Amino acid sequence: MYQIFLVIFFVALTGCETIKSMKQDVGTLSDNLFASSSSEQDTLNAYEKAQEAYAEASKMREQTTPLNAQQRSVWAELESEYQKLVAHPELAMEKESIFSENTLAENIMTQSLEFIELTAKAD
Repeated sequence: MYQIFLVIFFVALTGCETIKSMKQDVGTLSDNLFASSSSEQDTLNAYEKAQEAYAEASKMREQTTPLNAQQRSVWAELESEYQKLVAHPELAMEKESIFSENTLAENIMTQSLEFIELTAKAD
């Protein structure tokens, strides 16, 4: 009987800790999702860096006349993301989605680099 009491006590104790930590995790997650922790200066810097990266990729695009399928795919995605950024510069530091770690500006920089690398490999 004593052993059953101890088992129930420890299960209840760890269950309370689990619920408490789960509440903290959910609270932290909601704070991260809905908080605007980036300043206007950070947003402006990210926007400018994304513009620079796109400009470099655009130069490579102009120099490369026939694009292969992979280059066209990356370029189409890059152009779409860049148009979204130009239309809404304030979204530069916003995450693409709840499941994404990267911001819109980071995605543009990554895709620009990927396009430049693909173009360099093709030459």
